[in-house]
Amino acid sequence: MKTFIKSLIDGFENIKPLIMFEMLSCKKKFFNYAFQPVALLLLSAFIIAINWPYAYVNGASENAGEEFYTYIMAILIVVTTLAAGFSAAVSITTEKEKKTLTLLRMTGLSGFEIVAGKALTVFLYVLVLVIPQIPLIFACPFIGGITFAKICSGLAILAIMTYFYCISAVGISMLFKKNYAAVSAFLLFGLFINFGFIFLDYFIFNIPTYRNDGFFRYMMPMYIWGNYFTDYKNQDWNDHFVTIMGAPIPAYVVSTAAYFVISLVLTKFISSRFEKYLTWREE
Repeated sequence: MKTFIKSLIDGFENIKPLIMFEMLSCKKKFFNYAFQPVALLLLSAFIIAINWPYAYVNGASENAGEEFYTYIMAILIVVTTLAAGFSAAVSITTEKEKKTLTLLRMTGLSGFEIVAGKALTVFLYVLVLVIPQIPLIFACPFIGGITFAKICSGLAILAIMTYFYCISAVGISMLFKKNYAAVSAFLLFGLFINFGFIFLDYFIFNIPTYRNDGFFRYMMPMYIWGNYFTDYKNQDWNDHFVTIMGAPIPAYVVSTAAYFVISLVLTKFISSRFEKYLTWREE
């Protein structure tokens, strides 16, 4: 265990210069690291402000925190998905367009360290966007309707899905030479995993698309978030398919855990492919 932890620390030390360079060399640093997070915070505050009077109508004030939390998370889900995907999709293609991939390789970084560095750089950038929203999010339980535990689980899902988009987009970027092609491919990828999985259930298991069951449906990010939000609202259609010691486990918990494992596997697979690609270029 100590050896594993030491290897992780050493690996991070190796890619830390790459992460710092990527973060500091970003165009319009002030715009990216100051204006965008503040603008996102103001957007969330504006939406809460215009919905504040309606949250206290008809005796629904005890659930106002739940409603505000839903608004904020909806914004973050869209922003983190697009920011992570678009930024990571051009991470490798930009190096190819600038013809700096060989120079990056000459720094002594392995394929894994380059891929992990690119993915973590984008993840940290998205984290910069999310951090200003944290005070608003954790103020929601004090207003009422939602617990701190539920908020923490939602942020955990957001973090896992964000890294999944980051590493997936880095893998897509590895396949293309131009930024526009990689971004277009990520858009198709995002549309497929959010909407296309239900058709896999139809073609493979012959399950009609209008039915609220199936295997691949549970892996759709939109379905995961829908299942998460309806779980704390206690809707009847919330699905449970794992029982541990008599306790039902929501579908989104198992699906999110699956995405966590998939992200780790993708990191290893993309790194190995990228290492072979770099070796081929050198030969």
